[in-house]
Amino acid sequence: EDSEPLALDALELHRLKDELLRGMLGGGEERAIQRVHASGILPLGTAGEAVLQKARDQTLPLAERLRHDLGTHVAVSVELPPELPVAGVLDGIRGGRLLAWTVSGEAKGRHLLDLWIRHLAGCAAGVLEAPSRLHDMKRTHTIAPIPAASAFASLAELVALREEEDAA
Repeated sequence: EDSEPLALDALELHRLKDELLRGMLGGGEERAIQRVHASGILPLGTAGEAVLQKARDQTLPLAERLRHDLGTHVAVSVELPPELPVAGVLDGIRGGRLLAWTVSGEAKGRHLLDLWIRHLAGCAAGVLEAPSRLHDMKRTHTIAPIPAASAFASLAELVALREEEDAA
């Protein structure tokens, strides 16, 4: 017998909050809500509306904090010297800073590590002018820019550790 769930699991709730946040930041919150309804993720009736409203209420403070940091979005191609085999596109630069967010309650180690590595690459390439920020639902994590030489040395150390691990 099929039954209608009255709540979302953690992954569904994460997707819901992410969709709402993207809508809030992009000026299309109503369209985001329509997509959520059309996806069938919400429970039917008032239970679904309650889940949606609670997710919206939880996400709104994060959206407000992010609005202060949003500027023109820039993706920068990063190529470092040949002795450091790191190249690619550094996405998420806004207002001279690297800006990232997660709708997780608190940023996990993987979020912080990703920001740190991308921050090092941006500093080494000389494209960051302001502190990098990672916003989660509870707080903002900030990393100040560092000199290009220091960032390059830290990246080289991380690449060497990775190569050592790959060789093992």
